[in-house]
Amino acid sequence: MKPPLILPVAMLQKYHALPPRDRRALLILGVFLAAVIFWKGVWQPLENATQFYREAYAGAVTDYAWMKAQAPQLQTLQTEIPSPDKANAITVVTTTAQLFELPLSRIAPAQDGSIQVVIASAPFGRIISWLEPLQREHRIKAANVVFEKLPGNPGHVSAQLTLTSF
Repeated sequence: MKPPLILPVAMLQKYHALPPRDRRALLILGVFLAAVIFWKGVWQPLENATQFYREAYAGAVTDYAWMKAQAPQLQTLQTEIPSPDKANAITVVTTTAQLFELPLSRIAPAQDGSIQVVIASAPFGRIISWLEPLQREHRIKAANVVFEKLPGNPGHVSAQLTLTSF
């Protein structure tokens, strides 16, 4: 009989040299250790992870139900927020541009309710930084933006923007 490839030959010889009672005890101990390793290393971590994800799922379901219940109230509040009128929007655009030190070459209302803005030369990053609070705080977003790189002035661009209230 060829020895299994799992154990080295020397270990198998020592095992076969043991009395039958000791071999049986060693076999039972090996099975017990394998069961403990399986239990502690595989089964319990899986069980713990399953419990954790069940609880997380239950929490997510509860949060989702709450959000769904709040949706009508949120829609009611959203419709109550007045959109800025054209004159107020132009004032907001002008004021915020001054805060960001952006020289507006031209600002004019368009027929569709939007505002046309032209900036002859300004740092690109400053224009982008200006647009973010304009949208977040004043509900005025850039519907169309065209940038042109200015030669000889690194980082500066000219911009034509169409701003709309939402």
